[in-house]
Amino acid sequence: MSWENAMRVFGYLVKHLLPNKDRFTLYMDQCLLTTGYRHKKDVYVGIVGLIGLGIIARSKYPGEYFINPLICFNGSRVTFAKQYVKKKKEVDRNQLPLPPGQQPPRPCF
Repeated sequence: MSWENAMRVFGYLVKHLLPNKDRFTLYMDQCLLTTGYRHKKDVYVGIVGLIGLGIIARSKYPGEYFINPLICFNGSRVTFAKQYVKKKKEVDRNQLPLPPGQQPPRPCF
């Protein structure tokens, strides 16, 4: 695997990735122009490197790939966090409860 090829193809990917999309279509002519390569082989070596690193994954369509959202986050994902659950504070069993209406003293830091 060539790190240089993978980095150049990743640069193309980031530049042409649409917001809020987790898949992209690789257009070879644009990729060659962006990366500065003359041969398709160099682009394919970069793609194989990115797949090997888990940054992208093949789809069932030729030229279309999925991007790993854990590596390259691309916008708002509703499914990423639908709700926040507040943890309940653990009650100290050695602590006596305050009388109703009384506030605990403020810490003096």
